[in-house]
Amino acid sequence: MLGLDPDKEKPFDPNWVSPSVAEALRNQRTVISVIGLTAILLPPALIIVDRYSAHSCFRNSLSHYYYSQLAGVVFVMTLAFIGTLLASYRAEGPVVRYLAMVAGIAGLLVAVFPTEKSGCSETIFNARMFGAIDAEQPTVVFKTAFELFPGVGMIHYGAAFVLFAIMFYFCAVIFRRPGENDKDPQTQKPTQVKLQRNRIYAACALVIAVAMIVMGLSQLEALRGFFSQRVILYGEWAALFAFGVAWLVKGRVFNTSLRS
Repeated sequence: MLGLDPDKEKPFDPNWVSPSVAEALRNQRTVISVIGLTAILLPPALIIVDRYSAHSCFRNSLSHYYYSQLAGVVFVMTLAFIGTLLASYRAEGPVVRYLAMVAGIAGLLVAVFPTEKSGCSETIFNARMFGAIDAEQPTVVFKTAFELFPGVGMIHYGAAFVLFAIMFYFCAVIFRRPGENDKDPQTQKPTQVKLQRNRIYAACALVIAVAMIVMGLSQLEALRGFFSQRVILYGEWAALFAFGVAWLVKGRVFNTSLRS
């Protein structure tokens, strides 16, 4: 399976980043921590920024904030930022780097190809829309005002699934591998600190998996009545929070020791 055999993975060579190994590791951990913190802050930032609109709307998913006049810019720029950092991730072997690159591209696709429909239940709300413009009589067809082109939703949902799936894989497998500094010099077993971090990674992976399953079930016609109207928003929020926590732990944001 992809990336499960650490013997086939080429170790990260920090020399091309910096002549100092310690400095290179700190730089990588800074990038990792920034990714985690950004993922955690994105959902509340979208909701808070949108509240400054004249007619704000608590939307059905985070993706629907693309159409917010104010929060839409935050949504696109933040996903582009996270996607770029993921695509430049260089702290693991080649297979892991390719997966991070795919995740980064998926994040960019989620931002570039918006979801369908407004995601609002309010009768009055401000939004950015797609519409036909005539020099004499501008017109907007509400049915297609929140659709970049027919079928765009499939690209959006497919990219989002890939992004969340790779997020789960990183938490469940990649981050749980012991590095050289994570092993006891005498027994070569994972240290207690590493075991503690692995428990957090496993919990984050479980949250992402449950969120993906719940979001998937909520889209089944026979089960839609059992879920909240905003189940996608809550699921995305939970998955991003778990993803962010895992990356903060990986980046040692609360511990600057390179050996802990």
